[in-house]
Formats: sequence, C-alpha cells, structure tokens
Amino acid sequence: MRVSGTAHLLAYGLRALRRSLYFDNACDPVLAMLSIGVEKLVKISLGLIHLDDHGQWPSRDTFRNDYGHDIQGTEQELRAQLHARAGWATWRQHFDPLLTHVDADSLWPLIVAALDRYAKQGRYYYLDAVAGAKQPDESPAHYWERVDAAAVDTSATLSQLREAAGRPDPRAQDALNQGLNNATADSIGQWWRMNAMAGKQRVLGEASKTIGTDQETIGQQARDDP
Repeated sequence: MRVSGTAHLLAYGLRALRRSLYFDNACDPVLAMLSIGVEKLVKISLGLIHLDDHGQWPSRDTFRNDYGHDIQGTEQELRAQLHARAGWATWRQHFDPLLTHVDADSLWPLIVAALDRYAKQGRYYYLDAVAGAKQPDESPAHYWERVDAAAVDTSATLSQLREAAGRPDPRAQDALNQGLNNATADSIGQWWRMNAMAGKQRVLGEASKTIGTDQETIGQQARDDP
C-alpha cells in the first residue's frame, strides 16, 4: 500500500501555506489540501491498526458511516491508539518525543477544529450563505483566526510582530503573516512527522513501515522543490 497521493496533499498544502503571505487569498486551496490530506492520513492509519488487530481492512461502511469527515473524532482516536501501542515501537526513543510534542502543542487542536469545520461544511459555506441558508457554525476562516491568536499568545516573537504590525509599515504586517503561517505549518508538519515515525517504527502494525518511509520521503521532496 502506498500513500503518495495523501502525502502530496499534505506536502503541497504546507508549501502553499508557507508561501501565502495573505491567507485570505489562499484560504480555500490551503484548507482543501490540508483537510483532505489530514483526513485521509488519519483514516489510513486507523485502517492499518484495524488490519493489524483483526487481519482485515475496515469495511467501506466503517469509513463512510463511522469515520465520515469527523477529523476531530478520528484524530483523537488515532492518538489514543498511538499511546496504547507506543510500546510496540522498534525504538521508542525515536517515537515517544514526537507523540509527546503533539500532545503538548496548543495549536494542534485548534488546527484540527478548523480542518474539521472545513471538511464537514466549510467547503460550501459561502455558497450556502449566498443562497440564504442558515449556517450552523462559524466560517472556517473564523476558526483559522483562533489558530493565529493562539500562535501569537504562545510566541514572544509573534507578539512583538503583532505590536509592530500596528504601525504604518506594511513590512511589519507581512512579517507577522509569514510568522503565523510558519507557526501553523510547523505544527501540522510535526503531527505529520509523528505519524510517519509511527509507521516506520511499526506502531501502526507490521504493514506500516513502508508507508511511514514514503510519507517522510515525499515530505522532504516537496520541501526541497523550488
């Protein structure tokens, strides 16, 4: 099994995020790539665990009805499984620090919430609004603002950039935007590295080592592309 399509969605979603100085202009393509990429990778990882535990891949109904587009719920389930299976790692010293880092990352739950919102309803949020349909929740962009606010609150550098952005110097706002995008991309990248290491270390099961290596290779290639 290969996950090249999923890995490329994440790789190019992250690259687009880092290169988009004004997130409003790239909101839809970035959220589309990242939400689909994260959702697919979580489902693949849970599928590998199910395969390892039960000797067969989950049914189509499981993916469609139990998992659906519930990125928040499935990601939480995946990390619970990773904690339970961490002792299966070939070298825990390579895997445990990555899992601990993701658990402690205050941005990651907010990012997952934004991607979950986009996956469930956000893709058609503005079309529905134009049609007069009542929206049951806030826009994905509003969720993303919470990510940015948390990034500023947890970084002295970003706090200083936010203060500077209030001055009449467009370069200060550009620097803040770049810093926010990089902080978010770093958080997503760290989660992705954790998942890749879980595969390489067989935490996801015996069939997962090649998948972990593929993720790592594609991520590196995308970062190195001009």
